[in-house]
Amino acid sequence: MFWTDWGEVAKIERAGMDGDPGTRRVIVSTQLFWPNGLTIDYRASRLYWADGKYSYIHSCRLDGSGRTEVPTRPLTASRGRLSNAKSTNA
Repeated sequence: MFWTDWGEVAKIERAGMDGDPGTRRVIVSTQLFWPNGLTIDYRASRLYWADGKYSYIHSCRLDGSGRTEVPTRPLTASRGRLSNAKSTNA
């Protein structure tokens, strides 16, 4: 299980579902203010979140390593579909 804490020291934590306090770990604790919107990509074994204060989307492995910023570009709607504003159709 994963969750965020917006307290005085913001962080993202994980723990097992068996109630064992020994499985609780802080996996992200830097460059955070309002972490929210957690989602898990099980195939890639990555966790994604947005930070409402710093306006970014980041990702890391499920153990907290390999943190990266997810590149974003403005999206436009065309014929009911969202597309990247800078992409072109071949």
